[in-house]
Amino acid sequence: MLLVEDVIEVLDRFTWTSEQHLRMIVVGGLALQLYDKSLARPTIDLDAEIREGNIDLLDQFLTENHIPADLSEDVSHWGMIDIPPGYRGRVKKCVQRKFLEIGVLDYTDFVISKLRVARQVDIDDTMKVIAFTGMSEAEIRDAAEASIAASVKSTELWKFRQTLDIFFARRL
Repeated sequence: MLLVEDVIEVLDRFTWTSEQHLRMIVVGGLALQLYDKSLARPTIDLDAEIREGNIDLLDQFLTENHIPADLSEDVSHWGMIDIPPGYRGRVKKCVQRKFLEIGVLDYTDFVISKLRVARQVDIDDTMKVIAFTGMSEAEIRDAAEASIAASVKSTELWKFRQTLDIFFARRL
């Protein structure tokens, strides 16, 4: 299991040894650890959007340090459903070092990012964040509609709406 403190240490070492500035948004299981330790769950990889820094050098460094990673310049396009527009402006900064800045998605954006995939682990993460924050169904549905409006038209939009309906029906 990866611990966020260990990953931060490796990322900090990367910035110093490569003389690279690194600015990222963590979006997967490690984000839960950054939100609050009570939300932590086992995770085996680092999922992140790289806002500044060399993805190729970082990926090589993480591989050498045995940290599997899924890295992208735009996590909103990891699926057919976009994260609500403006998500980068809502990012919460968690770590600020000389060469390293780590943020996490706003809670609602995180929930949407998880519900668009909807594996059991993603549903579990969503339930934890909703319980932790007390966010309402209306907030999530509003964010989902913003995501749908920003996404390319496809049958995935209908499936996403169905996922939301099933999620809320089972949650109540």
